[in-house]
Amino acid sequence: MTIPNAIKNNFHTLEQAFRNGDIALLECRNSIDSESAYAIRAVSFIRHADAEPEIEMVPFGLMFSSDPYETLVPASDPEFDDLTNKKEMKAGGSRRRQNRETRPLD
Repeated sequence: MTIPNAIKNNFHTLEQAFRNGDIALLECRNSIDSESAYAIRAVSFIRHADAEPEIEMVPFGLMFSSDPYETLVPASDPEFDDLTNKKEMKAGGSRRRQNRETRPLD
């Protein structure tokens, strides 16, 4: 499965924001359950000729509040293809967790 171009473009924009130091982590609220959420945002400065620049905070991603190995199934996992046929993804992370814990740390 290929990653859509729009996602790749957003990733490269985020990468550039990190390179330039135009990045922020902002506490937000989840609109569904009002829980705290932490958004990775690119900071964009909109310059005006005779005024202070506007600051736009463009959201690009969320930090996980739970174990991402329990939440996500990567495309390289054999379970990935099985889950594409289901409407609800279930966390089957015990096997992935075991694999993760045996990976060497850099």
